[in-house]
Amino acid sequence: SLNALSAAAKAVMVIEPELTSWDKLVGDGDCGETFKKGADAIVSNISDDLSSQWPSEHPSRLLTCVADVLRDSMGGTSGVMLDILFRSSAAHIAGLEGSLSVQQWVDAATAGVKAMKFYGGAD
Repeated sequence: SLNALSAAAKAVMVIEPELTSWDKLVGDGDCGETFKKGADAIVSNISDDLSSQWPSEHPSRLLTCVADVLRDSMGGTSGVMLDILFRSSAAHIAGLEGSLSVQQWVDAATAGVKAMKFYGGAD
């Protein structure tokens, strides 16, 4: 649901300082800010009377919308990798409508992670 998506995005926004702190130890320190940009874009798109554009009754299309927003708002490697994750998850459940079972969501997320690992070279 859009409420769950918004809550997840808000949770990412809250932990931005922690993500940034961790990334400063091993990277360039922009991970938290980058993820916060994506989360803020999700929340803004849902709350700015654009929620009607989010096809919450079509899980695959909803994940594709998430991919679009994250790619466009985050940029960089993180934006591309999350685009791959959400698009691959969407492709896995393409054709399914309405409420999905927990297992269907798990399987979709697993497919997304596998694609992200493959294209990111983490396997």
